[in-house]
Parts: sequence; structure tokens; C-alpha cells
Amino acid sequence: QKCIGRATASGARGPFVSQGEFACPPGGRWAIDANPFVSGGVLYVAYRDDAIAAGAETGISVVRTDSEGRADWATRKDVLKSTDISWDTTAISGTTHVIENPSMFNSEGEWYVAYSGNNWDSPRYATGIASCGSSPLPESRCTPVRNGVAKPYFGFTGAAGLGPYRGLPANHQGPGGMDVFAAADGTLRAVWHWWNPLNAQRYVAIGRLLRDDGGFYVGP
Repeated sequence: QKCIGRATASGARGPFVSQGEFACPPGGRWAIDANPFVSGGVLYVAYRDDAIAAGAETGISVVRTDSEGRADWATRKDVLKSTDISWDTTAISGTTHVIENPSMFNSEGEWYVAYSGNNWDSPRYATGIASCGSSPLPESRCTPVRNGVAKPYFGFTGAAGLGPYRGLPANHQGPGGMDVFAAADGTLRAVWHWWNPLNAQRYVAIGRLLRDDGGFYVGP
């Protein structure tokens, strides 16, 4: 089992002191990949939340926190379940679906979630984007965009990939773990990691998250 903890400090540079669990589902289920973000002066956390899925399947939830960063569980919303899409079927089992690494972001007044799917140690690992509506706490599960049920939004465009809607700069294999954030000038940036099959290691890349008539794309 893997769980998310919570630590506090008097300043952002620390030192931090553990305050125990933030999210630790019952029954041995996992809670990982915490993604804190702020909307309207309130802190929210999106995370991989396997408590909303069954068996080997996974899910993503978002929850609002109180003034001390503790989850207000009455506000928790299901964002996406691994069985909501089909391209996240792992190469390991051929049947299990995996989504993880959520990143909630706002673009032109609409909330989106970027997430990873498939097994991380392969060129098939990729990034989906789903539309969540006007609130950081969606009323219903988010909707994958650009035929996102059948294929990833960003991914490797070579033969070992999954036919993504768009590639990323340098077209590395297995791009996932994408985190979208606002830079100091207010524009959106994206940071992600990719898989190098030659040494079985992952490396980090960064770019600008931009929009055109076809949707989101990443530029240098």
C-alpha cells in the first residue's frame, strides 16, 4: 500500500515536520501522486485515488482542503477512472488499466486535468487531457478530449506508441507525469518525463503549453 502524507513548516523552505496521513484509503488501496493547486485562494489536491476503483484498476480524485491543508473529505469528487478510457491498458497484463499523475489546470476559464496512462517503463506511457468544466470540483467525471477515450493526447508518435493526438518536442518515448503550471508572467508551462529504452531511465523535459484551433500543444 502507498499513501500520501502531510507535513508543515513555518516557511516554504522548511524544515518540514510530518503531520501524518493526508490520504490513505482502506483495504490496502493506494493514494499517490499528490497535485496541490490553488483556485480562488483555496488549496485543492488532485491525486491518484484507487479507493474509487476496483481490483487492479486506478482512479483520480480531487479534494478541497481546510486552512491547515487537511482534506475536507465531504468535498471529494471523482475526476476519472482508469476504465473510462481504453488506451491505458498496460503492456504487462494486457487487461489492467492504469491512470495516475494528475495535474489540474485552468485555461480560458475551463478546468482540465492532465494525467498519465499505461506502464511507466515503456514507450506506451502517455499523457491524456480531460475537460472538467468551470469548477475545480467537477460535478461529474471529466471528459477526455480529442478522441481521448481511444488514444492519448500527447505521446510517442513512432511505431511503439499508441497513435496520440499530438506529439511533444523531440518526440521522446513514453512521455508522462506531465505537470502544468503558471509561470511568473501568467503563461502556462508543462514539465514531463520520458523513457529512454537504451538505459531504462527517465528524463525531464519542459516547454510552453499553448493553444491553437486544434487544442493544446507544447512549444519550446
